[in-house]
Amino acid sequence: MLPEVKNILLLTDFSNNAWHAFKYAVALGQEHQATVHIMHVLPELPKELQYSAGTNLLYGFYGTGPVAIPHDAEKRSSDAEKKDKARSEAIQEAEKRAKDAIKTWCSKLKNEVPGVKIKPENIVVHMGPPVETILEELKGGKYDFAVMGRRGHGRLRGPRTGGVANAVAARSNIPVLIVGKPK
Repeated sequence: MLPEVKNILLLTDFSNNAWHAFKYAVALGQEHQATVHIMHVLPELPKELQYSAGTNLLYGFYGTGPVAIPHDAEKRSSDAEKKDKARSEAIQEAEKRAKDAIKTWCSKLKNEVPGVKIKPENIVVHMGPPVETILEELKGGKYDFAVMGRRGHGRLRGPRTGGVANAVAARSNIPVLIVGKPK
């Protein structure tokens, strides 16, 4: 008996390889009449970096401008509650922008492949160490298959190339398709 594939999780970092993986996930979803879910992990940065590194380093652009925990949040208030609130609001904004970027990807793909449907409730954004956060999501038993791109690092070759993808595939409890750079 062949394995049943009803829920596919696409893991994205918004790279070109992730876009290519997105197309594979949708093709597999259509072939198996499966639901495609999309997950992005916001990397959790050390507190020292959150308040000192500036906005361009933190959390990328997500298509709508930089999102970050304000680098001056700690200076703006000595009240711990206000600091926590500022950090929480910045994280919520980063999650919202990541979800918006995923929705933009879905719209872009709909123009290329009519009939593609990704429901907003199937978009997941978490914060944490990427490998551990992804593995925790996969352990929940909701997904039958995962798809992710292997991040390209230009001329860099070796053990660090595709580190998150390789670590997830090696430790995952479900099959993981790692999609490389298209030719």
